[in-house]
Amino acid sequence: DNDDNNNIDNNIIKDTSITTDNKEDTDITHITQNAEHPSDESLDSGLSPKLESIFQMKSTPTLSASDYIDRIESKCSFAPVIYLTASFLLITYCNLQFDDQNGFHIEQGITESMMHRLTIACIRVAAKLLEDTVHSHHYFSKVCGVSKKLLSKLELQLLLSLQSKPGGLIVTEQSIQTVMNIHSHIEKSC
Repeated sequence: DNDDNNNIDNNIIKDTSITTDNKEDTDITHITQNAEHPSDESLDSGLSPKLESIFQMKSTPTLSASDYIDRIESKCSFAPVIYLTASFLLITYCNLQFDDQNGFHIEQGITESMMHRLTIACIRVAAKLLEDTVHSHHYFSKVCGVSKKLLSKLELQLLLSLQSKPGGLIVTEQSIQTVMNIHSHIEKSC
């Protein structure tokens, strides 16, 4: 664990340059330290500002969601089932519905500036649901570029949001298969 912390402090934080608010910073924590308060960005009508503001960043990060997930994967090496479960949690959070006739329907939309924090929360909760051992809170917060306190808040908010949804935290073979079917449908559409 101590080697993990030294490695993260010396190597990870300085390996990606990120620009937000027209300022360049070599520390990924710049994304979230400057984004503690929700932006004035118009939120989708399905969002409850009080409930969802923890996920809202002040500005859209310059690191794409895909690159952000690649960064997390390069430092944490999670099993594919963790990402499938994280996808399930995100789908449940958004209350995404899919059928062949109508396609996708999302009851609770998310914005681009919410994606990174939701990604962090979904991956962390998925790992805790499925793995016997997980990366330390300190290590994972450094990898994601957020404070330990914010990481705790993100996890808690996701759990509170999902507990009120049908099947929110219950991961089954059927729920993973649903995620895989949605991924397949998206890949075929592209």
